[in-house]
Amino acid sequence: MQTSQPYPQENERRRWPRTRLREGCLIFESNGALGEVLDISEGGLGLQSIYSLPELGPPGEGLLFCQGILLENLSYRVASAAALPKDFEFSTVVKKRYGLLLGNLTDSQKIKLDGIIKACRSV
Repeated sequence: MQTSQPYPQENERRRWPRTRLREGCLIFESNGALGEVLDISEGGLGLQSIYSLPELGPPGEGLLFCQGILLENLSYRVASAAALPKDFEFSTVVKKRYGLLLGNLTDSQKIKLDGIIKACRSV
């Protein structure tokens, strides 16, 4: 008996089209803020953060908040990381862009995620 994979395989990276979100959509984990969500799909999301995330670490669990909608118990793992250019030449703050793969979503989570995508879509 074959079980479903908790995360999409590499060749399924763009199985779900990404939607760019407006500013102010945040993702948190139990240790605090992760960062601002830039784009999202049913399979993953892109975020920028000043916090370092373990690229090869164990899957994490967090919550997503945007426009008053709260999506809890969101399972993810870091799929990619890249340093972003500094906002100011002499800044010591290093921002990174991360790609997170989302684990299997429950039906309730899918409904909330769809609500976030519709309510927070960048125009």
